[in-house]
Amino acid sequence: MGDTESVVLGCSGYIAELAQNLLDDGTTVYFSYNDTIENIIKDILDKHNTSQVNAKVDYTTTSIQATSKTITARFFASTVLDALLSVISKADAGWFFYVDNDNVFNFKQVSSTPDHYFIMGKDLSELEIMDSNRSKITRYLFFNGRISVEPDAIYRDWE
Repeated sequence: MGDTESVVLGCSGYIAELAQNLLDDGTTVYFSYNDTIENIIKDILDKHNTSQVNAKVDYTTTSIQATSKTITARFFASTVLDALLSVISKADAGWFFYVDNDNVFNFKQVSSTPDHYFIMGKDLSELEIMDSNRSKITRYLFFNGRISVEPDAIYRDWE
């Protein structure tokens, strides 16, 4: 009588996948862009999906809205998430991203009206967000800056 029962559920979304993997294409970890924000986001995700055997995060033809804003960006040994956050931070105010329940990356402009509401006490009874060190990865990357076709190119990645 008076006892409560609860379940603790630890969740790690596919954003964690983007934070754990380096942006690479199998031969280099240096990338330079001068393109629109939406095209750079798509290219980063394409590189991620090509280089990772079990990559889960993808995009659709409508999930990344056009900003038509051209930027310059350079990445060296960056995680996929760091590269995406850097590009997204250059968008005008009012843009955001999320990965939906189908593992689709979305980049959109904020709606002028709310898309949905969560009511505490009705939809949610309690919310506690915790961080964990269990998913941290140690990784060694050796790269001498040469492109893969050069005979002295070095690119090795160990986890």
